Amino acid sequence: MYNVLLVDDEEIFLEYMQNTFDWKRHQCQICACLNDGQSALEYISAHPVDVVFIDISMPRMNGLEVCERLAGSPDAPAFVITTAYDEFSFAYRAIKLGIADYLLKPFTTEELETALSKILGEMETNHAEIAEKEEKPEENMSLIGRIDAYLEQHYTEAGLTVARIAKDLRFENSYLRRIYKRSSGITISERLEELRMQHARKLLTDTKLLNSEIAAACGFSDQYYFSRRFKQLCGCTPTPTAARRCRSNRHSRRMEALFGGLFCLRRISISRHDCP
Repeated sequence: MYNVLLVDDEEIFLEYMQNTFDWKRHQCQICACLNDGQSALEYISAHPVDVVFIDISMPRMNGLEVCERLAGSPDAPAFVITTAYDEFSFAYRAIKLGIADYLLKPFTTEELETALSKILGEMETNHAEIAEKEEKPEENMSLIGRIDAYLEQHYTEAGLTVARIAKDLRFENSYLRRIYKRSSGITISERLEELRMQHARKLLTDTKLLNSEIAAACGFSDQYYFSRRFKQLCGCTPTPTAARRCRSNRHSRRMEALFGGLFCLRRISISRHDCP
């Protein structure tokens, strides 16, 4: 069943939407009815929602603002704007945000069915394409190689996100995450952090750079966050002595042998006496 969220500050409209349309015939269920945009944003962030019918003019946060907040999110639902305002500026803004459809109140059940059927049809097509891609292991491994190569080239850049990687490689964000985790056993973010920490160890032992300079060179915009993560993952503070001991530690050698030299010390904690 598809989860449908209704958002409008007029109770009579919410009742109309619930009672005059056969949602079950389209494999849909109303998961919640809300009266303002802020509540909708909080609900969507905490619950699985597939389609949202949302009014523009509401208290606390209007419908377009909710759409803007979630634009680009891999888990964002499909939005259908429902409004009594027949203004080009609203429609144009909705198009720019990638809104699935725009219904002008009062609309008929036929118009509602047309909009919903179009959205569900696109969802089913996307699901089928994803399932087909996931059934091709050779293509999946090729994609993993492309992701790894991209990370190797860009891991020193601060602000690098999976969303940017997906955009640059021209793949859907959630699909990229799922394929990489299924094929490699770790997430893209974990692999990125491994590369950064591996580089940080090398800089600590081979250069006289300050921690702030090493953090920046490894893609961390905050040196204190870098220090915390280094200690959490390695069990050592980021100092040259600690890095050398971590590198020579028997756990480090074993993990590097198992994982092709990757920095995977996050899986095995190093005892305190091995590091200062």
